[in-house]
Amino acid sequence: MATEVRSIDPGSTGSGSEPTREELLARIAELESAKTTTQRETFKLTDKGGVSMYGFGRFPVTLYGGQWEALLTAATGLSIEDLRGYEAPLVLFMDENRDALSTLDGKKANKLQNTIVKVREEALVKLVREIRKTNPRISVAEAEAQAQAILGQ
Repeated sequence: MATEVRSIDPGSTGSGSEPTREELLARIAELESAKTTTQRETFKLTDKGGVSMYGFGRFPVTLYGGQWEALLTAATGLSIEDLRGYEAPLVLFMDENRDALSTLDGKKANKLQNTIVKVREEALVKLVREIRKTNPRISVAEAEAQAQAILGQ
């Protein structure tokens, strides 16, 4: 978009070559609308599950979902649930792409969750064996039901 440049001499008395007040106001409105359209932030999902925000400068800002949430919470003092009520573009984008987002904390949480499941399964098997040793006449299904009750599953 080529921008026409006109010089204005502050000491002049209003010759015909200077823009009128209406022309200046129209030009200001045009520049403000161009500014808002060119500086609009856009969001993209990265291959690794991060969110890149374009529009701040030459390069995008890319963070994982949990990092964006921490940044927004620190900047606003509001939780992500509270920010959803304001329909902030970044929060809406993250909500729309929640399944594809990756978080550093999420990877650790998934690993921990998998470990917990594995330990519970091992404990269940051992407990079923112990129950069957003490009462050989009990069925496997009954022993599993008792073991699950004991483990609180």
